Parts: sequence; C-alpha cells; structure tokens
Amino acid sequence: MKCRHCNNPLTHVFCDLQTCPPSNAMVKPELINCQETYFPLKTFVCEKCWLVQVDELEKAESIFNITFANAGASSPFNVTFFKDACIICNACISKSIFKFTPM
Repeated sequence: MKCRHCNNPLTHVFCDLQTCPPSNAMVKPELINCQETYFPLKTFVCEKCWLVQVDELEKAESIFNITFANAGASSPFNVTFFKDACIICNACISKSIFKFTPM
C-alpha cells in the first residue's frame, strides 16, 4: 500500500480498530437476520507526509450507494436546517457579542 498523497510505502500502523460494517448503511427489514459485510478499519500513517489513511479494499461506489444514509453538507435539507439553527441561536444569544450568520 502506498500513500495517497506522496506515494511513499505505508508500513506504520496508526490505529487498528478491527472490523465493522459501514457506519451509515441501513439494513433492509427483510435482511435484518443476515450477516452484514464487515470491513477492516486499520489506519496507516505515512512516515513522510504524516497523512493517516485506510486501505481502499472496496470501491466507494459499492459502499456509498442508495442504502447509505448520509446527506451532503450542501443538501437542501441541511442548508435549510442550519439556516434555521443560526436564526434560533441568534435569537437565544441576542445580547451576546457572538453572532451566527447563515450563508
């Protein structure tokens, strides 16, 4: 395995968290009693540029599919949610020196 940033060989294990299924993958009700796919979570640190990374054992397309529950930061739901949160925070701390400005 080589570093994604500087192409240096990776030999130093930073942290080995064993294995687990993808964190936000939702299991369909009819598959609840079936074995989930687990992936190793062993991270390596590059001794040249210090980037910590995991080995790509599975392509992103097979993990981040329709069953993966994650909305991007710029999704319409999240944009609306955080704008509303800024308005609420500003109302709660209106006498504070801090202000939260929605984008």
